Amino acid sequence: DKKGVVYEGREMNPYLNDLANPTDMRTLDEAIEGADFFFGLSGPNLLKPELLKKMADKPVVFAMANPTPEIMPDVAKKARPDAVIGTGRSDFPNQINNVLGFPFLFRGALDVGATCINTEMKLAAAEALAALARQSADAALGKAYKGENLAFGPDYLIPKPFDPRLLQTVAPAVAKAAMESGVATRPIGDMEAYTHSLMDMVDQSFSIMRQIFASARRGVGKKGPGRIVYPEGEELRILQAAQELIQEGLAHPILIGRPNIMADVIKKHNLTLKDGEGCTFIDPNDVPGMEGYIKVYYQMRKRDGILPPEAAIILRTRWTTLGAMMVKQGDAEAMVVGTTGRFDKFLRQTQEVIGHRDNLNGMYALQMVMNKDRMVFMADTHVNPDPTPEQIAEMARLAADEVPHFGVEPRVALLSHSNFGSDKSPQARKMAEARRLIRQRWPELMVEGEMQADTALDMETMHRIFPESHLDGPANILLMPDATSANIAFNLLRTTTENMEYIGPILLGLNKPVHILNVNAPVRRIVNMSALAVVEAQAEAPLKSVAKKKA
Repeated sequence: DKKGVVYEGREMNPYLNDLANPTDMRTLDEAIEGADFFFGLSGPNLLKPELLKKMADKPVVFAMANPTPEIMPDVAKKARPDAVIGTGRSDFPNQINNVLGFPFLFRGALDVGATCINTEMKLAAAEALAALARQSADAALGKAYKGENLAFGPDYLIPKPFDPRLLQTVAPAVAKAAMESGVATRPIGDMEAYTHSLMDMVDQSFSIMRQIFASARRGVGKKGPGRIVYPEGEELRILQAAQELIQEGLAHPILIGRPNIMADVIKKHNLTLKDGEGCTFIDPNDVPGMEGYIKVYYQMRKRDGILPPEAAIILRTRWTTLGAMMVKQGDAEAMVVGTTGRFDKFLRQTQEVIGHRDNLNGMYALQMVMNKDRMVFMADTHVNPDPTPEQIAEMARLAADEVPHFGVEPRVALLSHSNFGSDKSPQARKMAEARRLIRQRWPELMVEGEMQADTALDMETMHRIFPESHLDGPANILLMPDATSANIAFNLLRTTTENMEYIGPILLGLNKPVHILNVNAPVRRIVNMSALAVVEAQAEAPLKSVAKKKA
């Protein structure tokens, strides 16, 4: 302590008696000679640089006096560059903070009704933290800790307090230790389900996606359904998402990028991706089957003025087109792209190769927004500026085929400023005509409109204004008269609603599963959209209900 060595026989606080040693040493100067580990909970500036130099090679220095530690990390690093240093401060690496342990230790203990918190439980928490530190840092930490290299090593020995995985990592370990050591009065039978419930607390999209994840896992391992191509393989978020997909058994990522660039990003961020181990790297300058892709692409585009040499250049330099060709030719089942540029650019390149289904009038973008109280799908937010009644009807059918993947029974509302004929403007008449077409072609589909948004979402208002509505609950698929209103509504909702999350855009109507992300898409959304693409690829005949009804 700040008075020197805690030794047997010394007059001191009785709480220190258990820590007393039978030793002749009396000062820190004596005790630190050759030491491997300094653990300080004493006072400021007690560990002088000259004392630090007496320690063994690669010493560990946890100087935790607050607010000023026993030695400042920059001073310690200058004296001993080989030292691993931690403090209680957030402005230096390796913050030793009780929020890393206590909340999750208590969570695990309470969930199993532990009669005490014993040594086994505390050790389990420590081991869980150590294991988490060795994993690749969660991508969400990038915003909170900009400029830091969050890769396991001397400056990242301890997980960050904002790591969203702490709850789902530490609490189950503590709960399991409590059960195994015999102090749990309410043992948990299904630890996997318990861990999932904790993940739901941190990321509400996880509970929505759980059904999709389960479906995706069932298909991975076979040759086809799990292969997703990512044309932006050099992008950090894509590589982080690919690693999560492999770890969770959701997909086999195919990553297009220059090998040296991908290797540098993987190494810098402590990722574990390796070509051939759950994923495939594609060098755009050395693509298996490239000549075949070029021939097929030329035949597709020759009436657009594309020459054979130009087709070769496009496929070697436009990686989205290359990825789309891999999907078209069956070398991948789906594609996810969009984190490095504008949506319309990726959409155009995708349409040139993949195209929409012959029995459809177009393709559409569906967004899912959610919070703890409600989940709503909105379309068309991106693709069709002014869809026709036929396209809106088709959009309704496609959306109704898609949302059951999320465990949702589709209820479609055709939105307008008009309520059931109260206005006869062209936009209102368009939505009314779309309803007529839907009822004619797919009478089993639960659809209502044209109507205002509050009518669609509030059954009390619905029953008062139109008691004969075909909807038996609030609408969960909201179709707009045009892309402008849909996009404005979507962006207003996601930015002004507390705790709102979204998944999308989900592209409907393409010949193959392709999803184009927002340029700011975080890693979790990339993972979510990838899992959805896998599930769509597993379907024997996506959108078959549309074709059947049209026939």
